[in-house]
Formats: sequence, structure tokens, C-alpha cells
Amino acid sequence: MNIHAYTEDQLVEQPAIALFAELGWQTVSAMDEVFGTSGTLGRETSGEVALSSRLRAGLERLNPQLPSDAIASALDELTRDRSAMSLATALACAPRPDNSPGLASSLRTSALSRRARQPRLMHG
Repeated sequence: MNIHAYTEDQLVEQPAIALFAELGWQTVSAMDEVFGTSGTLGRETSGEVALSSRLRAGLERLNPQLPSDAIASALDELTRDRSAMSLATALACAPRPDNSPGLASSLRTSALSRRARQPRLMHG
């Protein structure tokens, strides 16, 4: 039995990479990534989870009618760091394509509705 057969890399990452390749996505190993604008992925640090240059190019390709400041605004919103926010705040702030309230707002409304239906005990 291979002791490396039950690692996250073998059980999750490699099958996911293979699936993305099957679906036509370009895959790349970033294990030995070179950082910088002309590096492997164009990231300055490993903390940059979005590939901003590729995201910008995709936004421009999909929205050719938008001015560059609208593209920049969308890029800023999509890549905004929400890691320091609570989950409820991050969900409430997340952009939604249909302009409906965020999930956190829906959960809050649902919780309020449940509380309104609960019997109340009176002290006295």
C-alpha cells in the first residue's frame, strides 16, 4: 500500500485538476511558482487568490460595451478581501446578479419569522 495514496493531493486536488483538464480548462502546477507580473501566474504573492489580469481580460471580453472604470470597479468588488468579515457580513456584502438581498439577509428574515411564531411565556 502506498502511504501517499490517501493525501489531500491524491484524493482531491489531482482528480479536480484532471476534471478541469477534461472540461477544456488550462491547468498549471504552481508548486514552484515564480511571483511577479511576468511570473508563472502573474501574482505578486501566494495570498492573491484571484488572477486579476486574467479576470480583467475576461470581464472586458464579456462586457465590451463597459467603460474601463466600470471594469475596474467590478474587478475591485470581485477581489475585495472579505476574510476579516463575519460570514453573515461577507454574504450580505457579496454582489448578486439579480440584485436580490444577500443570503445573510434572507437568513435573518427567516430567523425573525421563526421567532415570531414561537409562543412567548409571560412572567408575573
